[in-house]
Amino acid sequence: MTGNSVVTHTTNGGTIQFTPPTGDPTQPASYKSLTTTSYVGENGRISMNTYLGTDGSPSDKLVVDGGAATGTTLLHVTNTTGPGALTVGNGILVVDSIDGGTTTKDPTHLSSIIRSSEIKACRWQHWTTFLGRNLGMYA
Repeated sequence: MTGNSVVTHTTNGGTIQFTPPTGDPTQPASYKSLTTTSYVGENGRISMNTYLGTDGSPSDKLVVDGGAATGTTLLHVTNTTGPGALTVGNGILVVDSIDGGTTTKDPTHLSSIIRSSEIKACRWQHWTTFLGRNLGMYA
C-alpha cells in the first residue's frame, strides 16, 4: 500500500504490504491506514511499519469500520528507527475497530518484529485484545 486506502471488504489470503513511511518516521502523518468495513483473514499476512517507541508511537494501521474482522492473519512489523522503548500502558495501536466494528478473540498473531533485518522480540506471540469502543491490537 502506497497511501491511505478505504475499501468495503477485504479478504486477505496473501500479503498486504505497507510501503515505508514518508517523511519523519516519528510523526503519525508519515504512516498509512487501510480502512475496511469487513476483513477476512485467510491465513494472510499484513506487513506494516511501526516506530517502536513508547505507548502511542506512530504506526501503519488496519482499521475495521463498523463491520467485523474474522479469520487468521499474521502481522509482520518492521521497526522504522524506533529505539525499542518499553510500553507500559496501552502500547502501540496497529489494528483498530471503530463505529461498532468488532474482531474475533484472536484474529491476528504477531509474526515478528524486525529491526535492522534481525528478529529482536515477540516472534509468534499473540497480541493483546482490549475491549471497548476502540477494540484493537497493540504492540
